[in-house]
Amino acid sequence: MKVGLVGRPCGPEVDMLVKAYPSLKAGDKVPYKDLEKLLSLDRHSNRFAAVVTSWRKRLYREHNQLTGAVANSHYEVRDPHQRINTATITMKAGIRRIVKSGDLAARTDTTLLDDNEKRTRDHLVRAKASLVDMHNSSVRQLRAAEGG
Repeated sequence: MKVGLVGRPCGPEVDMLVKAYPSLKAGDKVPYKDLEKLLSLDRHSNRFAAVVTSWRKRLYREHNQLTGAVANSHYEVRDPHQRINTATITMKAGIRRIVKSGDLAARTDTTLLDDNEKRTRDHLVRAKASLVDMHNSSVRQLRAAEGG
């Protein structure tokens, strides 16, 4: 059983947005004020955020359309160039988090850890080292391919 807050389902409102924007394509813009009018919600409300987030997730899941927010203006369906940029940023952030967690584990005093925690620590340190090695070698390959 899942415990937590349970609010109103977003499905009907998401369906309304899907019907209002049936054929979005890369480069299309959906202004915040249009969404506010359709949903009859203030864009600063939690409900607006919940519905629009669900709609954006559905667009990606069912239509492979990635949307990005342009501050104080609109949502935009990302083109292939923007999608690769977003993927790059996401991967770099993930690599930084893994490296940081590996450093944290490596700097942890093992004298008070039980055997299971020591194995977990060792795994985190090895995972970080493997990821850093893989990343560095792929960067070298890319630079060699570019001739630099």
